[in-house]
Formats: sequence, C-alpha cells, structure tokens
Amino acid sequence: MRGLLWFALVWTAGCNSLWSAFQDPNPENCVVNPQACSSDQTCNRATKRCESPAAIDLAGIDLTMIDMAGVDHSPASAWTVSTSNTTVDLRGISGGPGATAGSNDIWAVGSGGVATYASSSSGIFSPFVVAGNNTLAMTRVAYIDKGLAAALTSAAVFFLTPTAGNLVNPQPSGGPFSGLAASSQSVSTVYVLANQSTVYSLALSGTPMWTAAVAPAGAVNGVNALSGTLRGASFELWAAMSGSQEFYNINNIWTFAGGLPTFASVWATPRAGGVYYVGSAGRIAYANIVGGPTMLTALNVTTTANLRDVAGTPDGQHIFAVGDGGKILRCDLPPCATGWTDEPSGTSTNLYGVWASATDVWAVGDGGLILHRTLVGP
Repeated sequence: MRGLLWFALVWTAGCNSLWSAFQDPNPENCVVNPQACSSDQTCNRATKRCESPAAIDLAGIDLTMIDMAGVDHSPASAWTVSTSNTTVDLRGISGGPGATAGSNDIWAVGSGGVATYASSSSGIFSPFVVAGNNTLAMTRVAYIDKGLAAALTSAAVFFLTPTAGNLVNPQPSGGPFSGLAASSQSVSTVYVLANQSTVYSLALSGTPMWTAAVAPAGAVNGVNALSGTLRGASFELWAAMSGSQEFYNINNIWTFAGGLPTFASVWATPRAGGVYYVGSAGRIAYANIVGGPTMLTALNVTTTANLRDVAGTPDGQHIFAVGDGGKILRCDLPPCATGWTDEPSGTSTNLYGVWASATDVWAVGDGGLILHRTLVGP
C-alpha cells in the first residue's frame, strides 16, 4: 500500500513538473490560451499578447499599412526627378489607364502653352505646344479616357492627345474658368467650373453641346477647384468656391458641404477615403462620402506651407498633398485625422499638381519639375 502511495505522489509531481514546463509565466499568453483574446483582438504570436488586428499579424508583423485584403500599402520608394523635357512652370498633372495593358497615360500642363505626355511604361515625357499657341497658361488637366485628356486655361478648354492639343469646339460660355474634372463612364464627360459658380458639362457623344448646371444657392462668384468621382450610378462633383463655401453636386442638385476658408484644390474617391480639400497655410479638410456625404471637418496638419493640390490612389488608401517649397504630405489608410507624414521631396521648388495611380505618384512644379515615386500595392 505504501508503495502504491509513493508511486502516486511521484507520478503527480512529475506530471505537475511536466505541465509547468509548458506553462507560460504570463497568464495572458494567448498562444497557450487563445480564449484570452476578445472578439475584436488578434493573438500576436511574437509577443504572446492580445492586440488590435490593425496593429499586428500572426507573426507579429506591423499591420498598420495592411488593408483588409492583406495588401501592403506601405510606400516603396523615395521621390526622384523625372525628365520632363521642358523648363516651363508646370501647373497640373493627370493620368489614367493607357492603351497598353498595365500602363497609364500621363499628361502635365503649364505655361507657354506646353503639355508634356508620357506612358508610365516608359516614363519618358514628350512636350508639345497646345494648339500651336505658346501664350497659353494651362492651369488644369484631367484624364478622360485612353489617349485623351482635357486641359484648361482661364479662358478656354482643350482636348489633348499624346502628341497634340486642340481647342474644344464649341466652348462653354461664362468664363473665366478655374476648375476641371472628367468622367470616363459609358459616356465620357468633361466638367468645367466657371467663375459664376456654374458647372458646364460636355458629353462626348452625338452633337457636342455644353450644358450648364444650376449654380449652388447663395454661392458667390469666384471658384477655385473641382473634382469628380463615380459612386454607384451617380457621378458626384465637389467644388471649392471662394467665400468659404464648399458644395457637392449629385444628379444636378447642389448641397452645402462646409463653410471653411477658401481652398485651392479638392480630390474625391468613393472608396475608403472620402473627399479632401487643401489650401493656404497647410489647411486640409475632409468629408466622408461612404454611405452619403457628410460636412467637412478641418484636419490637424503640422505644416504652414501653402498647399496647392491633393490626390490619392484609386483605392483611396494613400492621399498626397503638395505645395510651396517642395512640400509633400502623405496620409495612409484614411481618414487621416492626425496621420499626415512629411515626405522629403529633395527640392525647395514650389509644387502645384499631383496625381496617383495604384502603383505610382507624380508631382509637378516650377521650371518643368516632375517628381515620381512608386508604391507597394495593387
């Protein structure tokens, strides 16, 4: 009997020692105890602790730049100078899918009537003088469709191909013009914002004819920027108007979106981001448009540089703002309430335009400057 009791005591002690070898001194060890994590947490197998799924993955890797599909959206490279083959001051850049699979058509425009075009597959820009008129001051450009873009001066609208630019016929009335957007839906359409707070649209089908949208109620003269985005079956227009007024237009109905100080540029996406306005002294404002537009909210940004343009990737996961003194700000995984990063541009040249594809970002400025960087992502 004593022998059996001695054996039981030894066996129990041995099992306890064996179990202790597998136990972790940390009672919150989620590797040993998966139930330690709540329903909104994930077990970090590196630290053995429960953490937010937005912060870590199963291997303990930082996921602050990983989206729900597991795609890494971390910026991949520094800004480098691309050869624009022009020395004029560039004021706008835009692009979109090109005729070659996987490539983008890119146009930049500026003073001296100059537009310069590149396919992203080559990255080599080739300039030309729009309509043969070197007195034109091109201020905006908007991609329409493969091989076609629209460009704007304060007095006229032009169509651009990769090698030439020509006056749109007929022209909208009621200039001067300051905002430009385009849609490549089933019927490609160009939108121009005039100084009387009127938006003119031109559908590129049938007999060309400009249609004027009713101006927003109470809007004052003077407009700065226009952006458009397709959300569902509706093409939304967002306008930055002088007099501290911002509006959006859905189905030809204008709605007041905010009364913040005048902005220089606006960019909108229907996806995870929203609409972003930028302006002088580092001002940035944001409105969520997922599930229906909301009022603009001013964001905290640690810069006082005048911001001239804003754009983002098609998935809305990276937003870039550019401005005076070579200033470039980046926000990832919006809504960017406090997460703007100051990116070294390598230049003190004023930047006036920015455009982003899913894989690349381009910015333009004085003296023919074109900057480029790549992104990791779709």
